[in-house]
Amino acid sequence: HFIFSPSAWAVKADHDNDKEPYGESWLRAYRELCRLYRISIVGVSNVGWITEGPWKGRKVIGCSLAVGPDGEVLAKGPYGPDAEALIIVNIQAQPRDVKGTDYAAYLKKKGYVGP
Repeated sequence: HFIFSPSAWAVKADHDNDKEPYGESWLRAYRELCRLYRISIVGVSNVGWITEGPWKGRKVIGCSLAVGPDGEVLAKGPYGPDAEALIIVNIQAQPRDVKGTDYAAYLKKKGYVGP
């Protein structure tokens, strides 16, 4: 099972990736979802400058991210409005034994504490 998440991860034009590394919130969320559900998530972002609309002047910075079913980072793209890259990742679907309402007990066993 997979989630493919096309994105346009944008930051303010003056964002300094050395001082404030981009992507920690995405990484934390993707890793937790992958670990809990035994899925892979691939989030891909374009690069460049936003030239129109309310976010005009922001930069779209790549940082595409692939996380495997154990929460491990399989690949991470480079940062920057010019950081074009083609990254190939091999992922395999994991067997799925849990269905429907059985997920509540399954997630509890995996340590999920939710609403």
